[in-house]
Amino acid sequence: MARKTGHPAMPDAVLADVHASVRGRHVDTRAVALTFDAALDQALARLGGQLDRHAALTTV
Repeated sequence: MARKTGHPAMPDAVLADVHASVRGRHVDTRAVALTFDAALDQALARLGGQLDRHAALTTV
């Protein structure tokens, strides 16, 4: 999901929320950037990091 932030300091910025479910565990992340593409790229990069950490914890 993505939407304008509505924050007075960044009225044109875009907030992107990304949600995933991995083996029954919900993983959520968000990012704010000046464009939709940039916000989505940042959110997906953060999600990738969270999924990597989740995978590392389940293999230990």
